[in-house]
Amino acid sequence: MKVNHLRWRTPCVVLAATLALWAAPRGAWAVCGDAVPDSGEDCDDGGTCPSGDHAGARCPASVTAGVDCGADIVCKPAGGDGCAANCTTETRRVFNYAPVTSFSRIQGTVLGLTFPILGNQVLTTSSHPDANGNYAVVIKADDVHIQPIKVGAPGNLCACVRGQAVKTCGGGPTGRQCTLDEHICDDKGEGPCLFIHGPGNSASGTIGCGLNGLTPIDVDLTQDHNIRFTDPEAPCTGPGQAIDKEEVLHPPGACNGGVVVTAINDGPTGSALLLNSLNIQTIPDNGTCKTEPLMVCAAPPKKNSDCTTNPAVCQGAECILNPSRVKICVGGDNPGDDCTTADICNGGTCTFAKGADGIPCTDDDPITALTATVPLTTGLASSGILNANDEEGAIIDKDSQCPPGGQLCIAAQQGSLFSCDALLANPTGGVGGVKFGSAFPTLRHVAPGDLVVSTSLAAPVEQPVSTATPTSTTIPTPTPTTPTTACVGDCGSDGAVTVEELVRGVNIALGVSPLSDCPQFDANHSLDVTVEELIQGVNIALTSCPAA
Repeated sequence: MKVNHLRWRTPCVVLAATLALWAAPRGAWAVCGDAVPDSGEDCDDGGTCPSGDHAGARCPASVTAGVDCGADIVCKPAGGDGCAANCTTETRRVFNYAPVTSFSRIQGTVLGLTFPILGNQVLTTSSHPDANGNYAVVIKADDVHIQPIKVGAPGNLCACVRGQAVKTCGGGPTGRQCTLDEHICDDKGEGPCLFIHGPGNSASGTIGCGLNGLTPIDVDLTQDHNIRFTDPEAPCTGPGQAIDKEEVLHPPGACNGGVVVTAINDGPTGSALLLNSLNIQTIPDNGTCKTEPLMVCAAPPKKNSDCTTNPAVCQGAECILNPSRVKICVGGDNPGDDCTTADICNGGTCTFAKGADGIPCTDDDPITALTATVPLTTGLASSGILNANDEEGAIIDKDSQCPPGGQLCIAAQQGSLFSCDALLANPTGGVGGVKFGSAFPTLRHVAPGDLVVSTSLAAPVEQPVSTATPTSTTIPTPTPTTPTTACVGDCGSDGAVTVEELVRGVNIALGVSPLSDCPQFDANHSLDVTVEELIQGVNIALTSCPAA
């Protein structure tokens, strides 16, 4: 049987269109986005023109600074401004990332590493379901708070993950990105530069609380590193296809296939599917993610000590600009590469990777990486790479072994459902126990090679408040317990808990590593690591070790 695989552009556009249909209320005469609150609508503040001569402009003409989009062009609402994309009022629901179950996994043909994700995001949703039982959802770019991720060997990088209100030519999820330069779209015939999720939003989608849930809900993204292994004469001009970066000077070279999107299966009530735009920027600082002093002492006895705010620290030596600050190329032929001078950047500039303030992953850091827009689902998110690392027959996916003959590759994450009752009962919460999965392929040409990146974002289970009346006021006699560890997770006994040490704790809890890797996580000496102990470690990492 011959299977025709659609490439990245078409399926993602279909997914985006499906999400838009889910978000649209179905009233007999209601038109969400016309700035007229019709029957069944809580609100309607218009939107933006999706195409035509006024594409991207506020609409309709009845709103402030608004225009009519043109004949047969419907004004498109987005949400995130108090009125959701389905014309219901909005509310904000904080989604904290639970320890252990919130992590990112990078999987190569041999190497696999897991990193805990610390932080939170805020879901801006309908305050109640619409006539179809659905909640419209957006995530504002400023509401994504992920702490810097320390990536050890072989990368030795600091990874910064940010939500981005990304723009593309035509406003679709796979269009040419134009966030930083809208004129990129000029004369390309690909449409004007438009926001994918609406102004200020980095994600958009739907929670299906109707009787039929959502369809489809399980999403797989697979990419072939070299389609010429199966078709040596492939011209490499199809949608999403590109000559391998490392083979440009050596035709015919490898031809990277477009990403094949497969979306299947019905999702039950409580299912959710979003398109999520994240920018992942890496800083080559040996994986420290440390703040860099702007000025340091030039000579002993305090050489390289921070003297930014107090030159007297140098005890007579000169306080100079820090010559060791990490720099990267911005623009040119080598964006993101480590540099010391602009010559390395070949047409770009060499600038501070941690911005003017020296703090990693803040708004003043330069952005050199493109933003990835991928599905975020409560169903199954999976990904795969065929002919990985340009090696014929090498595969990274959930059904293959990494390395061959070893354990199954970790290339998928299973989400878990929303409770529609909880959403309705708690307009500012109701997300407890929900888990989003995401997975996507990335073709790399430096160590460790091609990778599948899969992520689990889970919210802690919300504990109901007890209203039971106490039956006894007797205070029980305390039972002696084994003394607990003062600084849970301080594997190096240096008075602090680092992200690397949290990774050790997660791996012990998952059974990947022995307790001997960091016995300091076993606070109650139970010979294992519990969720509660990991939470203690996370809290200490965010503050400091308690006084002995």
